[in-house]
Amino acid sequence: MSVKTRYYFTRLALCLFTPVLMAGTELDPIVVSGKRVEKLDQFNGSVSVADRQTLSDKHILNSYHLDRIFPNLHIASASSRLFPTLSLRGVTSANDFYTPAVTLYVDGVPQLPVAAMQSLLNVERVELLKGSQGTLYGKSAIGGVLNVISQVPDNQTKGSIQAGLGNKHVYNLQGNISGALLKDLLYGTLALSGDNQAGGMTGRYVSDKTLGGMRNRAVNAGLLLAPSHQPWKVRLNFTQDRSFGKQYAFVNFAQETREAITLDPSLLPHVRFRQGRDLKAFSLSADYTFEHSMLSLILSQQKANIDNFIPYYNFYSTQPETWRQNSQELRWQTIGENNNIDAVFVLYRQQLTRDRIYLFLGNIPTNPTAYADIESRHKTLDYAAYANLTWHITPHFDLGGVRYGRDHAKVRYAHNVQGENKKTQSVVLGNLTAGWQITPNLRWFANIAQGYKPHGYNFAPTNAEDINGFQQEKSISYESGLRFNTDNLLANLAVYQIRSRNVQLYDGVPPTLIIHNVGNSRSQGVEFDINWQPIEQLAVGFAGFVNQAKFTRYDATQYCADCNHNRVPFSPKYGASLTLTGNIVLGEQLIRPSVSVKRVGAHYFDVENKLRQNAYTLLDAQVGYSPLARTEIQFYVHNLTDKYYRTYAFNNAVSYAQPGVGRTFGVNVKYEF
Repeated sequence: MSVKTRYYFTRLALCLFTPVLMAGTELDPIVVSGKRVEKLDQFNGSVSVADRQTLSDKHILNSYHLDRIFPNLHIASASSRLFPTLSLRGVTSANDFYTPAVTLYVDGVPQLPVAAMQSLLNVERVELLKGSQGTLYGKSAIGGVLNVISQVPDNQTKGSIQAGLGNKHVYNLQGNISGALLKDLLYGTLALSGDNQAGGMTGRYVSDKTLGGMRNRAVNAGLLLAPSHQPWKVRLNFTQDRSFGKQYAFVNFAQETREAITLDPSLLPHVRFRQGRDLKAFSLSADYTFEHSMLSLILSQQKANIDNFIPYYNFYSTQPETWRQNSQELRWQTIGENNNIDAVFVLYRQQLTRDRIYLFLGNIPTNPTAYADIESRHKTLDYAAYANLTWHITPHFDLGGVRYGRDHAKVRYAHNVQGENKKTQSVVLGNLTAGWQITPNLRWFANIAQGYKPHGYNFAPTNAEDINGFQQEKSISYESGLRFNTDNLLANLAVYQIRSRNVQLYDGVPPTLIIHNVGNSRSQGVEFDINWQPIEQLAVGFAGFVNQAKFTRYDATQYCADCNHNRVPFSPKYGASLTLTGNIVLGEQLIRPSVSVKRVGAHYFDVENKLRQNAYTLLDAQVGYSPLARTEIQFYVHNLTDKYYRTYAFNNAVSYAQPGVGRTFGVNVKYEF
């Protein structure tokens, strides 16, 4: 960004911090629940929080749509919605959805890389921690962390039922219930969900209603053993999330069309066309509370079976995968207020095994020919020990933290690509944070943090080079910001810079992509967000960012001769959103209208910066009507103007793309008890 633009935008954001005389309902207090529990007004970093009501108002049933409430977060399909690309602050995994730049956690458990898209069940709130979180969250948290916090059951029996219908074959049905099974001792939760998400394409030869979209079926069940007046509790949780649809279809990039052109009618009757994932996750957590500290244990087990049956003109590919991951974490942390020193110490272990078969056929159906037949097995084993100390002096000052980790990766390829290899590397990360409570309402914070993505081998091997693997990607993040907080105003401003070395990216021409270290990059920008409730009947949300993410050195010249100083793909130059939500009481009835405008800046889909998506604006509107207590009817429209935009593109002799979803509208009915 130019100096002039950066200066103007910073001045504009600073002006928004001017205290204003206000009256009305107080904003709810927010607590950040990451590796340690902190009040938002004392948190020395940038974080955005969306509660249960916000998720419902925005009609968010799945993590894929969290960018509706977090404008700094860019989520795009990478050929399939099962494998989205997440970008934050100019840090992106681009097409490398197996090692995302933003890590998803659910109740303290890191999710499988192929589970970044999953149903949101029984959710209390979602937190977006921005910037490198490597010291506390470890690998693949260079851009940030999405932290999903579930509702905690108590003695009160409560729940909800929701059903909805919309155009483009959209529907959803959800139900949840929680309460005491044995009062003051044992509690339970149960949530069920089924929905069909609209796609952005049409297919002349495909009758399936989910071309480009997804169908999801999910169940979540939990038990909480928490005897009253006892210092300990144990929680069990099980989730199964099944998603399936027809992905991997593409349109002509040069045209604003939704008609898929890569589906050959002579091929489709002879092959399966389907992508699906069956995810099962189990976790056990236990807490024991002492007078001024707490000891926690978190155990998890996850398994994902993935089916990929992909037609592409007269070619056909099958790519079944099986993922297994288990993790163990032992954590001790201080609790309570007025401590001179707060600390968290953690021991962590994670093991992952992944099996994949890749078969690529041509000349179907006349003369089937196998162009590729590759079987692969990956194993990774990670150990880590880390600590974070906070020294409370006047003013508040954080000493920061340190993390030591050791990553072991092993791979075996068979058939067309053969061989074995293994690597073991250690990493030491640190962070330093500081905070100063300038006034009771205004806080300054700053932090320097390191992050990394581990070394490894191509999870989708296509050629002999993949056996050589790639090295660690490391980053260092600098951030300084302000937070202004009153009864009905919460405003944040931050400036940042992130420098990354040995950036890991896929390169080459599909389908023979290779992942390697392409060079260095730098991302810098300014961001702000404001939540203001000037009167009881109105809430205003305003957020935005300006970002410049470029390659400062690009070494993979065999694929791009001159990519130095090119923009990092999937990193918009700027973004902004404005949301107005009303709260109108008419006797016993309640009307909650809302309108949201989101602007996404121009960005590229490739390192050559040839496939460009121009800036675009999306308009959403909804109105909730409660004729009776605990009942709400919601009418909604997403992409009201039916704006055409692309979410993914690549070049293979011809440039192909996947468009975003057009105008969708519908109605939901929700009853709470």
